[in-house]
Amino acid sequence: MRVGISMHRSFEMLVAILGVLKTGAAYVPLDPAVPEERLHYMIEDAQLALILTQQRFVETLTPHGVTLLPIDTDWAKIAAQLGTKLEAPAFADSLVYITYTSGSTGKPKGILMTQRPLLNLLGWMLRTTDLPPRARTLQFASLSFDVSFQDIFSTWLSGGTLVLISEAQRQDLAGLADLLDRYQIHRLFLPSVALQQLAEGFCNGSFACQNLRKIVSGSEQLMATEALRKMFTLLPQCRLHNEYGPSEAHVVTELKMPDDPATWVVRPAVGKPIDNTQMYILDRVGQIVPVGVMGELHIGGVCLARGYLGRAELTAEKFVPNPFSQEAGARMYRTGDQARWLANGDIEFVGRVDHQIKIRGYRVEPSDVEAALEKHEQVREAFVMAREFGPGDKRLVAYLGVDLAKAPGVSELRGFLATKLPEYMIPSAFVLLENLPLNANGKVDRKALPTPDSARPELATAFVAPQAGLEEFLAVQWCDLLKLSRVGSRDNFFDLGGNSVMVVQIHHRLKQHLQRDLPLIALFQYPTIDTLAQFLGAKDARGTAQQQSIVDRAARQRAALAQRRPLATHP
Repeated sequence: MRVGISMHRSFEMLVAILGVLKTGAAYVPLDPAVPEERLHYMIEDAQLALILTQQRFVETLTPHGVTLLPIDTDWAKIAAQLGTKLEAPAFADSLVYITYTSGSTGKPKGILMTQRPLLNLLGWMLRTTDLPPRARTLQFASLSFDVSFQDIFSTWLSGGTLVLISEAQRQDLAGLADLLDRYQIHRLFLPSVALQQLAEGFCNGSFACQNLRKIVSGSEQLMATEALRKMFTLLPQCRLHNEYGPSEAHVVTELKMPDDPATWVVRPAVGKPIDNTQMYILDRVGQIVPVGVMGELHIGGVCLARGYLGRAELTAEKFVPNPFSQEAGARMYRTGDQARWLANGDIEFVGRVDHQIKIRGYRVEPSDVEAALEKHEQVREAFVMAREFGPGDKRLVAYLGVDLAKAPGVSELRGFLATKLPEYMIPSAFVLLENLPLNANGKVDRKALPTPDSARPELATAFVAPQAGLEEFLAVQWCDLLKLSRVGSRDNFFDLGGNSVMVVQIHHRLKQHLQRDLPLIALFQYPTIDTLAQFLGAKDARGTAQQQSIVDRAARQRAALAQRRPLATHP
């Protein structure tokens, strides 16, 4: 049986996970923030018998025709059940969970993870732990991320304490260091992009974090920035571990970073295989390449998932027979990642064989976004790719073939996609073209696609220049972060290409410059410069001296920004 779990992080969520597994069933995490169309597909695809949820999500889930149990309001019914211990058998190939990730067909695909690889991972984690007894782990990852499994169960199995935080606290990366202090956290799992923001917040704050012993990073390539080196120099008792592993195999390699952060290379390797895991780097004809030669990374051993739910052809394509194993029926997973062996036995990640993208820790198939865009009646064709907007700043860009005379606006496109895709899959920039450029083979010519310029996108809202003072100060911050030459006072931050990660960055900047406490939720409630300025002005009781300071600071920052990128002065 498969049971859906749709709720925000809470004590009830952990009870639900444990309860499902004790019955011998598998759980399917359903993020309440996912658009209803996508959520409906996942519920039907997983053929769920029951969904454990919270009362506030019942109305959203009711139309799907699945039995719902809101456990936060039905505790009395649950407590009335018999307390007999269940003897549900579990085998090595028994299903534990199904997680959905972006799919190349335009629909998310479900990954079937079983007992064997997860028990192997937990055994390795417990054997190699360098934490004090009963260590406290901050549970940062959402349930839809496979990392949440190792957060939860490695903590419980070691007798440790799992510290839950709210969704608002999870998004407030600038305040994460304060939480680590407050709850005396020993261990933390973070995607690389979140780790960078933690480092910036830590270096600009006054946090001790003396209990912190281990930070594990993964999900996308780690970059050892100056802020990251500084943070770990200030935390000599804490070690950084770089992990690698696709959702089809969870964690398969680890690199413990050297003790001295000054020796770290900018793009560290991903380390060596964990227990009972084999890594193969093969050339185009399936032969093992020598040390230092680039090839496609394949994973073998007990760490592999069963395959993809209802996708036998895709499972056969990605989980192939392992010719290097003596075990009958052994398989290996083709990751699509390019890598090479280093002389010391570590593996260095190089990039992708295909065009799959990692954005903010999430795996994105561009064709999934393209399929959603092409459902818009005014979009003839779509091409989506990732572009670097700065060091470690990778964003999705959508190129659309449209009739320019009646092309949809950016606000309309974002609103359309918001009903079909999760927020992290919505492109930051849209480039509208009469026709997409093609190469000699009839495919989209990636090299001929124009780089998104810094012009303000065409929005439904007319341009209104920001007023001098606080509005201008906010406009400068937005321009710098969004890589735009100008923004209007009434422009919506998200229509301009902003996302939840950028909101956190703006939040951090404002707290620094304004030197005052500012609730993160305010940036979602007041997403335009004029409304945010009104909120900040109404809450500011420090008089004209600070206002003049803001005016002066805005002028200096605008001048510095203009040296890097000329600002347009006309509508």
